[in-house]
Amino acid sequence: MPTLQETPEIRPLPIARPPCPIESGMRRLAASLTRTAAETAGAFFCSQAFPGSAWEAPRIAEKETLRCSQKNIGEKYELLCNLTADKAGYDTLFPEGVSDQLKMDAYCELANCICGSILADSAFSEEFGYLIPCVPCSGAARPAAGSRTVRGSLRLAGAWIHFSFAVQEAVPMLSAAARYSAAA
Repeated sequence: MPTLQETPEIRPLPIARPPCPIESGMRRLAASLTRTAAETAGAFFCSQAFPGSAWEAPRIAEKETLRCSQKNIGEKYELLCNLTADKAGYDTLFPEGVSDQLKMDAYCELANCICGSILADSAFSEEFGYLIPCVPCSGAARPAAGSRTVRGSLRLAGAWIHFSFAVQEAVPMLSAAARYSAAA
């Protein structure tokens, strides 16, 4: 009669993934991206901004969300910046009587200024090359599959702003002229 025998443990071999240059670059730049977002937002609103992790900021109810995004394109890579804030908290950054349209324009301009600061950073341009900013838009843009993302938040005069920066390879199907005309 057969007996139970102890069998050696069989472990699968680890899958070796080649290092992803985008992921490596984003890891190296994560602290700089977070600091740049906070410093730029602080300068934009003439107030001290305190960076934090995405987990520190409170969750924002979907119906009270204010969103903005901006894409930045280059020969080899693209950067997508998304900003999300609670509308009531964001409204406190403005004096009484400022229209919602002007506040939204300022929010889009904040995304533009943050992206401009990132694109001007020599460490970022050395890592991902020269990128051209597109016009920011209200609403969130979805990072493409395969992109690498850095997420964080900042607290600015009582308002929380969540941000994310996603880098992906540029879409090869579009010609450089088509991508650059989209930025205009």
